[in-house]
Amino acid sequence: MTWTRHPLVLLASLAAGALLGALSPAGSDIAAFIGRLFGNLMELAALPLLGVATVFGVRNVVALPQRGRRLAGVLAMAALALLGCGLLGAFAAGGAGLGGHFDAAGLRALGELVQQAGGDAGRDVMRLRPSAAELAAQARGAGGLGAGAAVLAPSLGAGLDALDAGPPEAARGHLDNLFALLIDGRPAALIAAAFVFGLAFASLGRERNRVLAGQLEAVYRACERLIALALHLLPLLTFGLAAQIAATADARTVGLLGGPLLVLLAAGLPVGAVALAVICRAAGCTPWQALDALKAPLFVSLVAPSPVAAIPATIEALGARLGFARGLTELLVPAGAVLLRAGTALHTAAIVVFVATLYGEAPAPLMLAWIGLLAAVASVVAGPGQPFGALGAAALVLGWLHLPAEGLLPLLLLTDRICSGLRQMLGLFCLSGIVAHANLGLPAERRAFVPGAPSAPLGLVVTRRGLALALACVALAGVLSFVVGVGIGLRFAA
Repeated sequence: MTWTRHPLVLLASLAAGALLGALSPAGSDIAAFIGRLFGNLMELAALPLLGVATVFGVRNVVALPQRGRRLAGVLAMAALALLGCGLLGAFAAGGAGLGGHFDAAGLRALGELVQQAGGDAGRDVMRLRPSAAELAAQARGAGGLGAGAAVLAPSLGAGLDALDAGPPEAARGHLDNLFALLIDGRPAALIAAAFVFGLAFASLGRERNRVLAGQLEAVYRACERLIALALHLLPLLTFGLAAQIAATADARTVGLLGGPLLVLLAAGLPVGAVALAVICRAAGCTPWQALDALKAPLFVSLVAPSPVAAIPATIEALGARLGFARGLTELLVPAGAVLLRAGTALHTAAIVVFVATLYGEAPAPLMLAWIGLLAAVASVVAGPGQPFGALGAAALVLGWLHLPAEGLLPLLLLTDRICSGLRQMLGLFCLSGIVAHANLGLPAERRAFVPGAPSAPLGLVVTRRGLALALACVALAGVLSFVVGVGIGLRFAA
Protein backbone atom coordinates (compact mmCIF):
# COMPACT_ATOMS: atom_id res chain seq x y z
CA MET A 1 0.00 0.00 0.00
CA THR A 2 1.36 3.39 -0.99
CA TRP A 3 1.46 6.30 1.42
CA THR A 4 -1.52 7.96 -0.31
CA ARG A 5 -3.75 5.09 0.84
CA HIS A 6 -2.30 4.74 4.32
CA PRO A 7 -4.96 4.97 7.07
CA LEU A 8 -3.08 7.74 8.90
CA VAL A 9 -2.94 9.87 5.73
CA LEU A 10 -6.67 9.36 5.14
CA LEU A 11 -7.48 10.18 8.76
CA ALA A 12 -5.40 13.35 8.50
CA SER A 13 -7.30 14.27 5.31
CA LEU A 14 -10.60 13.70 7.13
CA ALA A 15 -9.54 15.93 10.01
CA ALA A 16 -8.28 18.69 7.71
CA GLY A 17 -11.46 18.58 5.62
CA ALA A 18 -13.69 18.73 8.70
CA LEU A 19 -11.71 21.72 9.98
CA LEU A 20 -12.07 23.50 6.65
CA GLY A 21 -15.81 22.81 6.52
CA ALA A 22 -16.31 24.15 10.03
CA LEU A 23 -14.26 27.32 9.45
CA SER A 24 -14.98 28.22 5.81
CA PRO A 25 -18.20 27.12 4.05
CA ALA A 26 -16.99 28.72 0.81
CA GLY A 27 -13.76 26.76 0.94
CA SER A 28 -15.70 23.58 1.66
CA ASP A 29 -17.65 24.06 -1.58
CA ILE A 30 -14.40 24.17 -3.54
CA ALA A 31 -13.06 21.10 -1.72
CA ALA A 32 -16.32 19.22 -2.29
CA PHE A 33 -16.18 20.09 -6.00
CA ILE A 34 -12.63 18.73 -6.24
CA GLY A 35 -13.70 15.58 -4.40
CA ARG A 36 -16.67 15.04 -6.72
CA LEU A 37 -14.40 15.61 -9.71
CA PHE A 38 -12.08 12.89 -8.46
CA GLY A 39 -15.03 10.55 -7.85
CA ASN A 40 -16.26 11.12 -11.39
CA LEU A 41 -12.76 10.42 -12.67
CA MET A 42 -12.75 7.06 -10.91
CA GLU A 43 -16.18 6.18 -12.30
CA LEU A 44 -15.02 7.24 -15.77
CA ALA A 45 -12.42 4.46 -15.68
CA ALA A 46 -14.57 2.04 -13.66
CA LEU A 47 -17.54 1.92 -16.06
CA PRO A 48 -15.58 0.45 -19.03
CA LEU A 49 -13.90 -1.99 -16.67
CA LEU A 50 -17.35 -2.88 -15.33
CA GLY A 51 -18.43 -4.03 -18.78
CA VAL A 52 -15.19 -5.78 -19.76
CA ALA A 53 -14.96 -7.64 -16.43
CA THR A 54 -18.54 -8.85 -16.85
CA VAL A 55 -17.75 -10.16 -20.34
CA PHE A 56 -14.71 -12.10 -19.12
CA GLY A 57 -16.65 -13.32 -16.10
CA VAL A 58 -19.47 -14.72 -18.23
CA ARG A 59 -16.96 -16.48 -20.48
CA ASN A 60 -15.17 -18.07 -17.53
CA VAL A 61 -18.35 -19.04 -15.67
CA VAL A 62 -19.74 -20.81 -18.74
CA ALA A 63 -16.74 -23.15 -18.58
CA LEU A 64 -17.31 -24.03 -14.90
CA PRO A 65 -18.87 -27.35 -13.86
CA GLN A 66 -22.46 -27.18 -12.58
CA ARG A 67 -22.68 -23.51 -13.49
CA GLY A 68 -26.50 -23.47 -13.35
CA ARG A 69 -26.64 -24.77 -9.79
CA ARG A 70 -23.83 -22.44 -8.76
CA LEU A 71 -25.49 -19.32 -10.20
CA ALA A 72 -28.84 -20.33 -8.69
CA GLY A 73 -27.13 -20.57 -5.31
CA VAL A 74 -25.63 -17.12 -5.81
CA LEU A 75 -29.05 -15.64 -6.60
CA ALA A 76 -30.55 -17.33 -3.55
CA MET A 77 -27.78 -16.01 -1.32
CA ALA A 78 -28.19 -12.50 -2.73
CA ALA A 79 -31.95 -12.55 -2.14
CA LEU A 80 -31.39 -13.88 1.38
CA ALA A 81 -28.84 -11.14 2.10
CA LEU A 82 -31.20 -8.39 0.89
CA LEU A 83 -34.18 -9.78 2.81
CA GLY A 84 -32.11 -10.41 5.94
CA CYS A 85 -30.70 -6.88 5.95
CA GLY A 86 -34.16 -5.38 5.41
CA LEU A 87 -35.68 -7.40 8.26
CA LEU A 88 -32.73 -6.71 10.53
CA GLY A 89 -32.96 -2.97 9.91
CA ALA A 90 -36.72 -2.91 10.53
CA PHE A 91 -36.65 -4.93 13.75
CA ALA A 92 -33.54 -3.15 15.05
CA ALA A 93 -35.20 0.23 14.51
CA GLY A 94 -38.47 -1.00 16.02
CA GLY A 95 -36.72 -2.51 19.03
CA ALA A 96 -34.77 0.70 19.62
CA GLY A 97 -37.97 2.76 19.48
CA LEU A 98 -36.54 4.88 16.69
CA GLY A 99 -38.59 8.04 16.23
CA GLY A 100 -40.46 7.78 19.54
CA HIS A 101 -37.74 9.07 21.85
CA PHE A 102 -38.22 12.80 21.18
CA ASP A 103 -39.49 15.03 23.95
CA ALA A 104 -41.32 18.32 23.39
CA ALA A 105 -38.11 20.29 22.92
CA GLY A 106 -36.75 17.72 20.48
CA LEU A 107 -39.95 17.75 18.45
CA ARG A 108 -39.90 21.54 18.33
CA ALA A 109 -36.28 21.57 17.16
CA LEU A 110 -36.99 18.90 14.55
CA GLY A 111 -39.99 20.86 13.30
CA GLU A 112 -37.80 23.94 12.86
CA LEU A 113 -35.33 21.93 10.81
CA VAL A 114 -38.17 20.57 8.67
CA GLN A 115 -39.37 24.09 7.96
CA GLN A 116 -35.86 25.25 7.06
CA ALA A 117 -35.25 22.32 4.71
CA GLY A 118 -38.69 22.16 3.18
CA GLY A 119 -38.58 25.23 0.95
CA ASP A 120 -41.98 26.88 1.28
CA ALA A 121 -42.95 24.74 4.25
CA GLY A 122 -42.69 27.80 6.49
CA ARG A 123 -46.04 29.05 5.19
CA ASP A 124 -47.81 26.13 6.84
CA VAL A 125 -48.10 25.34 10.52
CA MET A 126 -46.39 21.97 10.89
CA ARG A 127 -46.31 19.73 13.94
CA LEU A 128 -44.89 16.27 14.22
CA ARG A 129 -47.51 15.05 16.70
CA PRO A 130 -51.18 16.11 17.01
CA SER A 131 -52.73 17.89 19.95
CA ALA A 132 -55.39 16.32 22.17
CA ALA A 133 -58.21 18.01 20.24
CA GLU A 134 -56.84 16.78 16.93
CA LEU A 135 -56.50 13.25 18.33
CA ALA A 136 -60.14 13.33 19.39
CA ALA A 137 -61.19 14.61 15.97
CA GLN A 138 -59.19 11.87 14.30
CA ALA A 139 -60.78 9.25 16.55
CA ARG A 140 -64.23 10.41 15.46
CA GLY A 141 -63.27 10.47 11.79
CA ALA A 142 -61.79 7.99 9.38
CA GLY A 143 -58.45 6.33 10.07
CA GLY A 144 -56.50 7.40 6.96
CA LEU A 145 -52.80 7.76 7.44
CA GLY A 146 -52.96 8.30 11.20
CA ALA A 147 -53.30 11.42 13.28
CA GLY A 148 -49.70 12.52 13.17
CA ALA A 149 -49.41 11.97 9.46
CA ALA A 150 -52.62 13.85 8.73
CA VAL A 151 -51.42 16.89 10.69
CA LEU A 152 -48.07 17.29 8.94
CA ALA A 153 -48.64 16.19 5.35
CA PRO A 154 -51.87 15.32 3.52
CA SER A 155 -50.07 14.25 0.36
CA LEU A 156 -46.80 12.73 -0.76
CA GLY A 157 -45.52 15.90 -2.40
CA ALA A 158 -44.01 16.68 -5.72
CA GLY A 159 -41.01 14.39 -5.25
CA LEU A 160 -43.06 11.21 -4.91
CA ASP A 161 -45.40 12.39 -7.66
CA ALA A 162 -42.38 12.50 -9.94
CA LEU A 163 -41.49 8.94 -8.95
CA ASP A 164 -45.05 7.69 -9.53
CA ALA A 165 -45.29 9.48 -12.87
CA GLY A 166 -42.48 7.36 -14.29
CA PRO A 167 -39.68 8.52 -16.55
CA PRO A 168 -40.09 11.74 -18.53
CA GLU A 169 -40.75 11.75 -22.25
CA ALA A 170 -37.06 12.05 -23.11
CA ALA A 171 -36.24 9.03 -20.95
CA ARG A 172 -39.12 6.96 -22.37
CA GLY A 173 -37.54 7.25 -25.77
CA HIS A 174 -34.42 5.54 -24.40
CA LEU A 175 -36.21 2.51 -23.02
CA ASP A 176 -36.10 0.79 -26.42
CA ASN A 177 -32.55 1.95 -27.16
CA LEU A 178 -29.90 0.12 -25.18
CA PHE A 179 -27.06 2.20 -26.59
CA ALA A 180 -28.69 5.40 -25.31
CA LEU A 181 -28.75 3.88 -21.82
CA LEU A 182 -25.08 2.98 -22.17
CA ILE A 183 -24.22 6.55 -23.17
CA ASP A 184 -26.12 7.82 -20.12
CA GLY A 185 -23.85 5.71 -17.92
CA ARG A 186 -26.57 3.47 -16.47
CA PRO A 187 -24.72 0.68 -14.59
CA ALA A 188 -27.66 -1.75 -14.73
CA ALA A 189 -27.98 -1.32 -18.50
CA LEU A 190 -24.24 -1.72 -18.87
CA ILE A 191 -24.33 -4.99 -16.90
CA ALA A 192 -27.22 -6.32 -19.02
CA ALA A 193 -25.51 -5.44 -22.30
CA ALA A 194 -22.18 -6.91 -21.16
CA PHE A 195 -23.91 -10.11 -20.01
CA VAL A 196 -25.56 -10.63 -23.40
CA PHE A 197 -22.32 -9.83 -25.20
CA GLY A 198 -20.45 -12.19 -22.88
CA LEU A 199 -22.79 -15.07 -23.77
CA ALA A 200 -22.14 -14.50 -27.48
CA PHE A 201 -18.43 -14.10 -26.76
CA ALA A 202 -18.29 -17.40 -24.88
CA SER A 203 -20.23 -19.29 -27.57
CA LEU A 204 -17.45 -18.66 -30.13
CA GLY A 205 -14.86 -20.68 -28.25
CA ARG A 206 -11.43 -19.56 -27.12
CA GLU A 207 -9.73 -20.27 -30.46
CA ARG A 208 -12.09 -18.11 -32.52
CA ASN A 209 -12.22 -15.15 -30.13
CA ARG A 210 -8.51 -14.99 -29.35
CA VAL A 211 -7.97 -11.67 -31.19
CA LEU A 212 -11.00 -10.03 -29.59
CA ALA A 213 -10.00 -11.39 -26.19
CA GLY A 214 -6.57 -9.79 -26.59
CA GLN A 215 -8.14 -6.42 -27.39
CA LEU A 216 -10.52 -6.63 -24.43
CA GLU A 217 -7.64 -7.68 -22.19
CA ALA A 218 -5.73 -4.55 -23.25
CA VAL A 219 -8.76 -2.40 -22.37
CA TYR A 220 -9.05 -4.21 -19.04
CA ARG A 221 -5.41 -3.60 -18.11
CA ALA A 222 -5.57 0.03 -19.24
CA CYS A 223 -8.61 0.70 -17.04
CA GLU A 224 -6.91 -1.03 -14.11
CA ARG A 225 -3.86 1.17 -14.59
CA LEU A 226 -5.95 4.34 -14.76
CA ILE A 227 -7.78 3.46 -11.57
CA ALA A 228 -4.52 2.58 -9.82
CA LEU A 229 -3.21 6.04 -10.73
CA ALA A 230 -6.47 7.69 -9.67
CA LEU A 231 -6.32 6.02 -6.26
CA HIS A 232 -3.29 8.15 -5.46
CA LEU A 233 -5.72 11.08 -5.24
CA LEU A 234 -7.82 9.32 -2.60
CA PRO A 235 -6.80 11.83 0.13
CA LEU A 236 -8.34 14.63 -1.98
CA LEU A 237 -11.65 12.76 -2.14
CA THR A 238 -11.51 12.17 1.61
CA PHE A 239 -10.70 15.84 2.20
CA GLY A 240 -13.61 17.02 0.04
CA LEU A 241 -16.05 14.58 1.64
CA ALA A 242 -15.16 15.68 5.17
CA ALA A 243 -15.40 19.36 4.21
CA GLN A 244 -18.82 18.86 2.63
CA ILE A 245 -20.19 16.95 5.63
CA ALA A 246 -18.83 19.45 8.16
CA ALA A 247 -20.30 22.39 6.22
CA THR A 248 -23.78 20.95 5.64
CA ALA A 249 -24.51 18.80 8.70
CA ASP A 250 -23.91 20.46 12.05
CA ALA A 251 -23.91 18.72 15.42
CA ARG A 252 -27.52 19.67 16.12
CA THR A 253 -28.78 18.12 12.88
CA VAL A 254 -26.75 14.95 13.36
CA GLY A 255 -28.01 14.67 16.94
CA LEU A 256 -31.65 14.92 15.89
CA LEU A 257 -31.36 12.68 12.83
CA GLY A 258 -28.66 10.32 14.07
CA GLY A 259 -31.10 7.52 14.92
CA PRO A 260 -31.09 5.82 11.49
CA LEU A 261 -27.31 6.24 11.34
CA LEU A 262 -26.84 4.50 14.70
CA VAL A 263 -29.18 1.67 13.68
CA LEU A 264 -27.26 1.27 10.42
CA LEU A 265 -23.99 1.07 12.34
CA ALA A 266 -25.24 -1.26 15.10
CA ALA A 267 -27.15 -3.63 12.81
CA GLY A 268 -24.39 -3.63 10.20
CA LEU A 269 -21.78 -4.98 12.63
CA PRO A 270 -23.27 -8.51 12.94
CA VAL A 271 -23.89 -8.63 9.18
CA GLY A 272 -20.27 -7.75 8.51
CA ALA A 273 -19.11 -10.31 11.09
CA VAL A 274 -21.10 -13.10 9.42
CA ALA A 275 -19.79 -12.14 5.98
CA LEU A 276 -16.24 -12.02 7.32
CA ALA A 277 -16.63 -15.51 8.82
CA VAL A 278 -17.76 -16.86 5.43
CA ILE A 279 -14.79 -15.20 3.71
CA CYS A 280 -12.33 -16.64 6.22
CA ARG A 281 -13.79 -20.13 5.86
CA ALA A 282 -13.62 -20.06 2.06
CA ALA A 283 -10.17 -18.46 1.83
CA GLY A 284 -8.62 -20.36 4.72
CA CYS A 285 -7.30 -17.23 6.40
CA THR A 286 -7.71 -15.35 9.65
CA PRO A 287 -10.06 -12.36 10.03
CA TRP A 288 -7.10 -9.97 10.19
CA GLN A 289 -5.71 -11.33 6.93
CA ALA A 290 -9.12 -10.98 5.25
CA LEU A 291 -9.51 -7.40 6.48
CA ASP A 292 -5.99 -6.58 5.32
CA ALA A 293 -6.81 -7.91 1.84
CA LEU A 294 -10.08 -5.94 1.71
CA LYS A 295 -8.56 -2.76 3.15
CA ALA A 296 -8.25 -0.90 -0.16
CA PRO A 297 -11.82 -1.52 -1.44
CA LEU A 298 -13.23 -0.76 2.01
CA PHE A 299 -11.54 2.65 2.09
CA VAL A 300 -12.71 3.42 -1.44
CA SER A 301 -16.28 2.38 -0.57
CA LEU A 302 -16.23 4.54 2.54
CA VAL A 303 -15.37 7.78 0.76
CA ALA A 304 -16.40 7.25 -2.90
CA PRO A 305 -19.74 8.68 -4.06
CA SER A 306 -20.66 5.45 -5.89
CA PRO A 307 -20.01 1.73 -5.25
CA VAL A 308 -18.83 1.41 -8.86
CA ALA A 309 -15.54 3.10 -7.93
CA ALA A 310 -14.57 0.20 -5.64
CA ILE A 311 -15.10 -2.55 -8.25
CA PRO A 312 -11.47 -2.80 -9.51
CA ALA A 313 -10.01 -2.88 -6.00
CA THR A 314 -12.59 -5.49 -4.95
CA ILE A 315 -11.77 -7.75 -7.91
CA GLU A 316 -8.08 -7.44 -7.10
CA ALA A 317 -8.62 -8.20 -3.40
CA LEU A 318 -10.93 -11.20 -3.89
CA GLY A 319 -9.14 -12.65 -6.90
CA ALA A 320 -5.43 -11.98 -6.41
CA ARG A 321 -5.09 -11.64 -2.63
CA LEU A 322 -7.77 -14.01 -1.29
CA GLY A 323 -7.39 -16.47 -4.17
CA PHE A 324 -11.02 -16.85 -5.26
CA ALA A 325 -11.86 -17.98 -8.80
CA ARG A 326 -11.20 -15.10 -11.19
CA GLY A 327 -14.17 -15.93 -13.42
CA LEU A 328 -16.77 -15.84 -10.64
CA THR A 329 -15.18 -12.75 -9.14
CA GLU A 330 -15.22 -10.83 -12.42
CA LEU A 331 -18.88 -11.71 -12.99
CA LEU A 332 -20.31 -11.31 -9.49
CA VAL A 333 -18.46 -8.20 -8.29
CA PRO A 334 -19.68 -5.81 -11.04
CA ALA A 335 -23.24 -7.16 -10.94
CA GLY A 336 -23.32 -7.21 -7.15
CA ALA A 337 -21.97 -3.68 -6.81
CA VAL A 338 -24.88 -2.43 -8.92
CA LEU A 339 -27.74 -4.71 -7.81
CA LEU A 340 -26.86 -6.07 -4.35
CA ARG A 341 -27.61 -3.02 -2.19
CA ALA A 342 -27.80 -4.71 1.19
CA GLY A 343 -26.75 -1.60 3.09
CA THR A 344 -29.46 0.41 1.33
CA ALA A 345 -32.09 -2.18 2.31
CA LEU A 346 -31.08 -1.99 5.98
CA HIS A 347 -30.95 1.80 6.03
CA THR A 348 -34.25 2.13 4.14
CA ALA A 349 -36.05 -0.06 6.68
CA ALA A 350 -34.65 2.02 9.55
CA ILE A 351 -35.74 5.29 7.88
CA VAL A 352 -39.28 4.00 7.24
CA VAL A 353 -39.68 2.86 10.86
CA PHE A 354 -38.30 6.22 12.02
CA VAL A 355 -40.80 8.19 9.93
CA ALA A 356 -43.75 5.93 10.79
CA THR A 357 -43.08 6.12 14.54
CA LEU A 358 -42.54 9.86 14.37
CA TYR A 359 -45.99 10.28 12.84
CA GLY A 360 -47.66 8.18 15.52
CA GLU A 361 -47.80 4.92 13.53
CA ALA A 362 -45.50 2.67 15.59
CA PRO A 363 -45.28 -0.56 13.55
CA ALA A 364 -46.28 -3.91 15.04
CA PRO A 365 -44.01 -6.97 14.53
CA LEU A 366 -45.97 -8.09 11.46
CA MET A 367 -45.74 -4.58 10.03
CA LEU A 368 -41.99 -4.53 10.72
CA ALA A 369 -41.59 -7.72 8.69
CA TRP A 370 -43.59 -6.17 5.85
CA ILE A 371 -41.41 -3.03 5.97
CA GLY A 372 -38.27 -5.17 5.82
CA LEU A 373 -39.56 -7.01 2.75
CA LEU A 374 -40.55 -3.78 0.99
CA ALA A 375 -37.17 -2.23 1.82
CA ALA A 376 -35.38 -5.18 0.19
CA VAL A 377 -37.50 -4.84 -2.95
CA ALA A 378 -37.13 -1.06 -3.10
CA SER A 379 -33.35 -1.26 -2.75
CA VAL A 380 -33.24 -3.14 -6.06
CA VAL A 381 -35.94 -1.10 -7.82
CA ALA A 382 -34.47 2.28 -6.84
CA GLY A 383 -31.05 1.53 -8.28
CA PRO A 384 -28.26 3.99 -9.03
CA GLY A 385 -29.35 7.00 -11.04
CA GLN A 386 -32.88 7.17 -9.61
CA PRO A 387 -34.29 10.39 -8.07
CA PHE A 388 -33.51 11.29 -4.44
CA GLY A 389 -30.15 9.53 -4.62
CA ALA A 390 -29.82 6.93 -1.88
CA LEU A 391 -33.16 8.00 -0.33
CA GLY A 392 -35.08 6.91 -3.42
CA ALA A 393 -35.75 3.50 -1.88
CA ALA A 394 -37.11 5.09 1.30
CA ALA A 395 -39.36 7.36 -0.77
CA LEU A 396 -40.73 4.33 -2.62
CA VAL A 397 -41.51 2.38 0.56
CA LEU A 398 -43.14 5.40 2.21
CA GLY A 399 -45.26 5.85 -0.90
CA TRP A 400 -46.28 2.17 -0.93
CA LEU A 401 -47.28 2.41 2.75
CA HIS A 402 -49.14 5.73 2.19
CA LEU A 403 -46.93 7.59 4.64
CA PRO A 404 -45.89 11.23 4.04
CA ALA A 405 -42.34 11.79 2.94
CA GLU A 406 -42.00 15.37 1.73
CA GLY A 407 -41.38 16.72 5.22
CA LEU A 408 -38.50 14.57 6.45
CA LEU A 409 -36.79 13.20 3.33
CA PRO A 410 -35.31 16.60 2.33
CA LEU A 411 -34.06 16.89 5.91
CA LEU A 412 -32.55 13.39 5.87
CA LEU A 413 -30.57 14.38 2.78
CA LEU A 414 -28.42 16.54 5.09
CA THR A 415 -27.07 13.43 6.84
CA ASP A 416 -27.32 10.98 3.96
CA ARG A 417 -23.73 11.58 2.83
CA ILE A 418 -22.52 10.36 6.23
CA CYS A 419 -24.53 7.15 5.86
CA SER A 420 -23.53 6.56 2.24
CA GLY A 421 -20.08 5.22 3.05
CA LEU A 422 -21.43 2.84 5.71
CA ARG A 423 -24.06 1.52 3.30
CA GLN A 424 -21.45 0.86 0.63
CA MET A 425 -19.11 -0.86 3.08
CA LEU A 426 -21.92 -3.13 4.28
CA GLY A 427 -22.81 -3.96 0.67
CA LEU A 428 -19.16 -4.77 -0.03
CA PHE A 429 -19.01 -7.17 2.93
CA CYS A 430 -22.19 -8.95 1.79
CA LEU A 431 -20.93 -9.15 -1.80
CA SER A 432 -17.58 -10.55 -0.68
CA GLY A 433 -19.35 -13.14 1.46
CA ILE A 434 -21.49 -14.26 -1.48
CA VAL A 435 -18.43 -14.55 -3.75
CA ALA A 436 -16.68 -16.57 -1.05
CA HIS A 437 -19.68 -18.89 -0.64
CA ALA A 438 -19.84 -19.43 -4.41
CA ASN A 439 -16.18 -20.52 -4.35
CA LEU A 440 -16.70 -23.21 -1.69
CA GLY A 441 -17.23 -25.85 -4.36
CA LEU A 442 -14.11 -24.92 -6.34
CA PRO A 443 -11.16 -26.23 -4.31
CA ALA A 444 -9.01 -26.71 -7.40
CA GLU A 445 -9.41 -23.07 -8.50
CA ARG A 446 -8.90 -21.53 -5.10
CA ARG A 447 -5.35 -21.16 -3.87
CA ALA A 448 -4.46 -20.83 -0.21
CA PHE A 449 -4.05 -17.38 1.22
CA VAL A 450 -0.41 -16.36 1.15
CA PRO A 451 0.34 -13.46 3.48
CA GLY A 452 2.55 -10.74 2.15
CA ALA A 453 6.20 -10.62 3.06
CA PRO A 454 6.82 -8.81 6.35
CA SER A 455 8.11 -5.30 5.98
CA ALA A 456 11.81 -4.86 6.60
CA PRO A 457 12.50 -2.86 9.77
CA LEU A 458 13.82 0.64 9.26
CA GLY A 459 17.08 1.45 11.00
CA LEU A 460 17.99 4.98 12.07
CA VAL A 461 21.65 5.65 12.83
CA VAL A 462 22.40 8.98 14.51
CA THR A 463 25.87 10.11 15.54
CA ARG A 464 26.52 12.05 18.71
CA ARG A 465 27.33 15.15 16.74
CA GLY A 466 24.13 14.89 14.73
CA LEU A 467 22.06 14.29 17.86
CA ALA A 468 23.59 17.32 19.57
CA LEU A 469 22.90 19.46 16.50
CA ALA A 470 19.27 18.30 16.37
CA LEU A 471 18.73 19.04 20.07
CA ALA A 472 20.30 22.47 19.63
CA CYS A 473 17.95 23.24 16.73
CA VAL A 474 14.93 22.18 18.78
CA ALA A 475 16.06 24.31 21.71
CA LEU A 476 16.68 27.30 19.44
CA ALA A 477 13.22 26.92 17.88
CA GLY A 478 11.66 26.81 21.34
CA VAL A 479 13.49 29.96 22.48
CA LEU A 480 12.52 31.83 19.31
CA SER A 481 8.87 30.80 19.71
CA PHE A 482 8.91 32.02 23.32
CA VAL A 483 10.45 35.37 22.36
CA VAL A 484 7.95 35.87 19.52
CA GLY A 485 5.05 35.04 21.84
CA VAL A 486 6.26 37.50 24.49
CA GLY A 487 6.71 40.21 21.86
CA ILE A 488 3.20 39.74 20.45
CA GLY A 489 1.73 39.78 23.96
CA LEU A 490 3.52 43.02 24.88
CA ARG A 491 2.37 44.63 21.63
CA PHE A 492 -1.28 43.82 22.28
CA ALA A 493 -0.95 44.88 25.91
CA ALA A 494 0.41 48.28 24.83
